[in-house]
Amino acid sequence: MAGLALLLLAGRLGAHTLPISYLQVVPDAGYLHLELMINPFELNFFPELDTNKDGRLDPMELASQEKVVASRILECIKVCVGGKLVTAEVSGITPDVDSHHFTVRAQYRVDARSAPLEIESSLAAITRGSHRTQVTYLLAGRRQLAQLDRPSAKVTFEPSGNAQAVDAAVPAAGKVGPSLPVYLLLVLPCVAMLVAMGWWHRKQSRQAHPAPR
Repeated sequence: MAGLALLLLAGRLGAHTLPISYLQVVPDAGYLHLELMINPFELNFFPELDTNKDGRLDPMELASQEKVVASRILECIKVCVGGKLVTAEVSGITPDVDSHHFTVRAQYRVDARSAPLEIESSLAAITRGSHRTQVTYLLAGRRQLAQLDRPSAKVTFEPSGNAQAVDAAVPAAGKVGPSLPVYLLLVLPCVAMLVAMGWWHRKQSRQAHPAPR
């Protein structure tokens, strides 16, 4: 039980400290819907948002600067449908009361269901250098996944097929598919450490309290 508690604690800490944002795009007949969940502490202009300098982003601070913050973030997410750049018709921000994150929502007036959808991210320009974005594309009940970061800043989703993440500096044939999810890199060492600690504890207990003969 103690090991499980430690593992759950590590997962919760990782959720708050790992420099990851989560982007979801969903096309329908009238609009392309985009949602980006991000931790404001990842933004390099967070001190500008924290006007009372208490180290938190209060609802009033976010509400007073919502349009500016949404605009700065969406400027770093380039959306092309069928090779044509599209811009958000409406956008806004919703704070997450259960965490430090908030969600940027945008709607693009375009039917992207039958055309290639390209997402190019320059969020690295306004976040920490190690920041990365996990992307989920939902169409007709099917899910495509990709990961965007500084070296792989662009992804193209086809109406049918797998996501193809590419280097911004190389042709589209560059990189294919998302890399290993970051949470695995965090959880697996924790599991190994907990197993080793359990083995060492049992060994010490046996040495201190040998079984009667």
